Amino acid sequence: MKIVIAGTGKHLPDHIASNPEVVQKMTEHGRTHTPGGKPITPEMLETLVGIRERRWSGDDENTSDHALKAANQALERARITWQDLSIIRIGSSSPEKFFPSTACLTLFKAKGPGIEAVDCLAACTSGLVAMIDVQRALLSEQNYKYGLAVGAEVLATRMADYADLNSNLWGDGAGAVVLAQAPEEENRGIICSIQGSIPEAAPLTESVGKGTRPDDFCRKPNIAFSGHDIQRFVLDLIPDLIPRTLEKANDTLVRDKAFGGQPIKLGDIDMFAVHQANVRIFDIPAKKLGIPKSKFFVNVDRYGNTSSASVLICLAEMIEQGLVGSGSLVMLVAFGGGITYGSVLVRL
Repeated sequence: MKIVIAGTGKHLPDHIASNPEVVQKMTEHGRTHTPGGKPITPEMLETLVGIRERRWSGDDENTSDHALKAANQALERARITWQDLSIIRIGSSSPEKFFPSTACLTLFKAKGPGIEAVDCLAACTSGLVAMIDVQRALLSEQNYKYGLAVGAEVLATRMADYADLNSNLWGDGAGAVVLAQAPEEENRGIICSIQGSIPEAAPLTESVGKGTRPDDFCRKPNIAFSGHDIQRFVLDLIPDLIPRTLEKANDTLVRDKAFGGQPIKLGDIDMFAVHQANVRIFDIPAKKLGIPKSKFFVNVDRYGNTSSASVLICLAEMIEQGLVGSGSLVMLVAFGGGITYGSVLVRL
């Protein structure tokens, strides 16, 4: 049995927050200079991380609303309905509540069936974890034909503290993918996936004010992280994870004779959807591995860091823009606080 991508979707809030608007909001929260004393300007924000604009949720929008809209688009493109699903997983760094799960809230709003509905919490890797979890369920449960994985976030408007310079990084939105069982003779589908963690890096990031410790109750919500330390781990991780994924894929192809059993070379991969942390995160992996930068899809300049939604939004946009299509090889790579990481190699 193969697990194939049957449909993808995305949703971005209508409000486009430009750098001048972010600077104004920071000023209102008392942040006018960098910790080093330099004045914060729109141009400086773009120079720092390459972000020109990002999307902000309205007061009446929450995580499940974005998830629902992205999911509806993916279901429509897969030509199925909510009633056809057997499992839903929603990954988020900003779940709507501790309980009920955002997955259950989304099903409630969709008037969906009483299926498996669970949230995945792995920081920015959560959307890809949701996808891998759905794939595994479809492989193990013969009566599960379709599954839905979503990454959805409201980090920018519900968790970021605009007295913190890092608040300019975040954007809201959702990405979704419908996976389906397919016959073994299909020459497409997920070839392999990898998940892992770097637990020694766990202290480098946290969701301030969003925990159950007594001191969390009165702390202003924010995303706190040591950017330089995390980047050091990530810039070693990505150039290692891409060849590891390829090695596992080729082992799978040889062992299972899947997709004709032909080995895949790095140059055969048409596009890479890597978590959109900042616009320069792709430079070192591209240089180390000899991959043309044009193969790394980029939308962080328009949407900011959408955390668990970013890779699934990238996948939907690559297909929409005709950058990949039937028969294309795509590698998805995500990493997040924990540090957690994951990858998926799929033939569309």
